[in-house]
Amino acid sequence: MLKITFFVFTFLLVLSNLQSQNVESLKIYVGKDLTKNKSSSAKKIAQRNFQTVIWGSGVTGAADAEFSNPFVNATSYSAGDNVTSWTALTINESFGGLVPGNAFWKQSLLGYSQGAYNSTTAPVNSPSNTNGVAIFDSDFLDNGGVISTFGQGTSPAGHKGELISPRIDLTGYTDTPIMINFFSFYRDYRINELSVSLSVDDGATWIETVDYRFLTTQEIEEFVSPYFINATTDVANLTQCRIKFTFDGDYYFAIVDDVTISIASKYDLGIAAMSSSSGIYSSDEQSIEGDQIHLTGSRYFPISQLSSDLNHMGVGANIVNYGYGIVDLADNPRLIVNVEKENAGTWQSVYTTTIASTRVVNPLSNSDELTATNVSTVLTDFSWVETGDFRVTYTAEFDGVDEDMTNNSLSHFFSLTPDNYLSKVDKDVNGNPFADDRVLPRGSACEYGSVFYFDDATSQNFTIDALNFTYYLPTNFIGLANQTVEMNIKKVTFHTNGAIAELIQEGIAVFNLNGLGTTIPLGSFHTAYSDNIIDASTGFSMGPLSDGHYFISVSFKAPSGQFFFDNNNGGYNVPFFGESRVKNYDLNRNLSTPVVLVISTDEWGETRTYNGGFGSDRTPAIGILTSSANTLSTNQLENIGQIKLYPNPTKGVLFITFNTVSELAEIKVYDVSGRLINTIKYANQDLVDQELVHIEMPKTKGVYFLQITNSNGLTENHKVVVN
Repeated sequence: MLKITFFVFTFLLVLSNLQSQNVESLKIYVGKDLTKNKSSSAKKIAQRNFQTVIWGSGVTGAADAEFSNPFVNATSYSAGDNVTSWTALTINESFGGLVPGNAFWKQSLLGYSQGAYNSTTAPVNSPSNTNGVAIFDSDFLDNGGVISTFGQGTSPAGHKGELISPRIDLTGYTDTPIMINFFSFYRDYRINELSVSLSVDDGATWIETVDYRFLTTQEIEEFVSPYFINATTDVANLTQCRIKFTFDGDYYFAIVDDVTISIASKYDLGIAAMSSSSGIYSSDEQSIEGDQIHLTGSRYFPISQLSSDLNHMGVGANIVNYGYGIVDLADNPRLIVNVEKENAGTWQSVYTTTIASTRVVNPLSNSDELTATNVSTVLTDFSWVETGDFRVTYTAEFDGVDEDMTNNSLSHFFSLTPDNYLSKVDKDVNGNPFADDRVLPRGSACEYGSVFYFDDATSQNFTIDALNFTYYLPTNFIGLANQTVEMNIKKVTFHTNGAIAELIQEGIAVFNLNGLGTTIPLGSFHTAYSDNIIDASTGFSMGPLSDGHYFISVSFKAPSGQFFFDNNNGGYNVPFFGESRVKNYDLNRNLSTPVVLVISTDEWGETRTYNGGFGSDRTPAIGILTSSANTLSTNQLENIGQIKLYPNPTKGVLFITFNTVSELAEIKVYDVSGRLINTIKYANQDLVDQELVHIEMPKTKGVYFLQITNSNGLTENHKVVVN
């Protein structure tokens, strides 16, 4: 076996320059109802349910709060300037090399970044986006919307700009805790500061500044609400208040809209949204990244590999108070976990449990140092477990009055499959691994994948029968039309501290991508499939897996002597990795084992491993078709009948024979994505013997899987090729 040993670098993925990252992002809307899978960290795109709105969108100052009017550009600011309009103040550019420069916030009627590395023209979904939004378009300011023209725009990055509101009258709210609520959508590369500030003296001084990235996650459209508890304490004159937004950094953009100032909530429980860059992290022994611990840890998971440990049966979430009070243990803070199963289009509850918090629930401070309260457990009741589609809802509650119930619950979805399909991402309308984003491989060689845990692979003869992945072909693709891509199956071993010790390659699948840029169009997602899984040691077909962790990845290699991004020609030599941000199933970090990896070779030939992937909110769009054949006793083999199928491959009709008489219950036919194609049921009294059973296979050529079950519930799975 091929043995690969390496060190794990446990640092954030920080790159030295923009050219080495070359990340393209895309927001797409496919022909499928994705509302059930929207990212759990995103709140509803609607105003928060505050009791009293003092100023802003929908009330006094609505036009200003909704950015309906152009801004006044300025190179300096003094208290009293522009009392009736927003002031776009440039501070510096070229990493401070030029002061003040031309780093201006803009009023935009488009609602999206015009930068070279933002390839969507869909406006943000703020309530008043048609009136205008405020944007600091770092990408566009630096390159003017032209790829590879770094520093040739109107304001070379990195740069800093401020946006100062007109005067706001808060008379009557002295000694009142207040909260600034606004719509946010941003994309981060090397942002040093993305903040909102408050002044009560016309902008002469700013009494408090909040970097609001810790309240939200990049590329998530949502309302955020930093609070300013003591801002008005002992301030008699509140007629000249101002708000200030600040962007200081290097790419990509920040958008805000629909600003309001409200009386702050004291108690507003919610599920804390984690940020990979500067988020809230629980400090107790069960700390996690992400907002939830997901049942199974995967979107689709084979039921035969479901185990009773934290890998698969852990549930939990981080609870925080978005208000300014502390929820004590006497208030009984708790997490309600409700598991529902889909039955003919209706969700029916199959299991509910309540998990009491053992820690107080702290308020969300204006700092990323405060921890959220993790409430979690491992389920021990398996009575509800069966194949099917499930929804899990986590709801934060306590015995007091919650002032905003809209953000108390989050849901995620998973499916337990009959040993045929496994993936950490959803399916698209064609049944392929869903991708709504893409990222360019880095360096000259790069593999990107997820770690899966199989608890009972050995005794189940659990095998990987086929692999597929979704990739994106960029509009400025300049590489070879025919390229070879590999997928790897590597056994993972760990040090005692949980870090990866080594990866041992057990299997490999080769994909020939032909017609890139010709028959395969540019600017769209595509899926590659292979059922030829080769043992890395013998060169023959790969056999069953063993119990434990496996790293399953897609691997790209640049042409000899080249890199993925050709800076001279301004294009890409290889496709992009497809990935999903719709709902993240890579965040069960209670285990010390990393679950998403990037292994890349840089321009100096050094191999580095990033155990957070390209970001904790990104999941590789990989699908895995599996099967298992239980190790049966002699008596069980005589019940099931030692099934044989022929001809295989077949052109349509498939015959099924048994060595002994058996009672069939049903035969199910699945395609390579795990989609049920047909179910053939038999009465219990129907006895079958040799050549009595035959079925019509689908007419479409390809690989299918039969699940054959007898009246005693015993099952065998078989692969059938239709040619």
